[in-house]
Amino acid sequence: MSAAAGRSGRRARLGLASLASGLAGASIAVAACGTAPPLAPATGSGGECLTTVHGVVQTNGALVPHWLPAGFTLSPEGSRTRSLPAATYMNERAGPNSARLELTASYHYGPLTSRVGGGTATRPIVIRGHRGLVQTRPATGFLGAYWKPRSAFLVSVVGYKLPAPVVIRAARHLAFSPPRVVPLPVTPGPIVTRVAAIAAARRSAGRARLRATAKLSSWTEVSTLVGYASRQTPAPDPTGAPWRPVWAVRLTRADGPWLVVVDAASGRVQLSRSAPRGLWFSALTDRDLMRTCPGGSTARLPFGVLTRTEERYATGWRPAYWSKGARESTRLVLTTVPAVNHADPSMYGGCVLQNCTLRELVWVVIATSRARPGHRLTCQPFSSPAGFHPTKAKEIFTVSVPDNYEFGCHKVPAPIMKLKDLAPPSARPGGR
Repeated sequence: MSAAAGRSGRRARLGLASLASGLAGASIAVAACGTAPPLAPATGSGGECLTTVHGVVQTNGALVPHWLPAGFTLSPEGSRTRSLPAATYMNERAGPNSARLELTASYHYGPLTSRVGGGTATRPIVIRGHRGLVQTRPATGFLGAYWKPRSAFLVSVVGYKLPAPVVIRAARHLAFSPPRVVPLPVTPGPIVTRVAAIAAARRSAGRARLRATAKLSSWTEVSTLVGYASRQTPAPDPTGAPWRPVWAVRLTRADGPWLVVVDAASGRVQLSRSAPRGLWFSALTDRDLMRTCPGGSTARLPFGVLTRTEERYATGWRPAYWSKGARESTRLVLTTVPAVNHADPSMYGGCVLQNCTLRELVWVVIATSRARPGHRLTCQPFSSPAGFHPTKAKEIFTVSVPDNYEFGCHKVPAPIMKLKDLAPPSARPGGR
């Protein structure tokens, strides 16, 4: 029993794509990415940090319409900002079921065929110098234009209750910018000191003697933990590069904790706001301790990838099927998207929105519940179709990655259990 679906609110994960767009979406995640580990020996003293995992991240692609029907504006409910974008434009004043345009970019490595849109009638067309197709679905009121601006991508403009000339004109005036691949930094490079970061934070708060604690991190890790702790959306990363190092400074004020984010390279304050209470700051890894391997594992991870300690804190949900008396466990494995896709091809839903050939780093959460001897557990997925009857099982599992999960009424599949953990836990509990 598999599902490539959302996380059903089980976890407040805010990822790289969400950060760059105002942290408005769940993801998330974490959207941390990586090249093939080659795992290179690290230079930590005493061999405390055994490996270094190098990584990359994809920037956000863009769909920019240079012509729209009169009165059409972006619908916030129908927009998606991530490495591959999507957006819906409509005349909001005309009502929820009025005419609209749906713009989408997806991964598509094969040739352009009549099956891409599922329409019943197809005719060829040229869109921005590329061979394209127009497909209609008369019974539904949809008509779409499809083309491949590059070999790996498919772009579509689908109109609802709109004539073909309008849809085609919108398609011919739509510009697509594909995502780029950017290496993630393993070391922070030239940065301001901890003392300078604290001084900048105090100046921004207008009080020079506030108690302060600073940690070297990045927007990705800070926003993920803040979002989980407060269930609120932090401010967007103003640089558009949320994996870049920052100093997270927590100030203790009379009215409660305060968070100041200081760009580590320039020393400029990027964010100053109230901070949630709780243990989120304790869970945040201080990357300035580079002589050791901080973060709960024996691998040094690039900025923009949650450490094991941070991931453990952000994995604070309990599966709905966990029940009193059952034997429950959660295992965290840092691996790559291609490895997950190879172990379970259904996990990423055909790899339409996820590039399954790019070796992105991803935390896999494996949650299991085992029945006591002589007992059985009620096995039912998070969302069940009509007429579904729960079954009894000795063991239930959930394998979860950002925006996707698989649920089963048996043991965890062997290929998932065999995934290599690129950030093995450190010998001492809680990391160094």
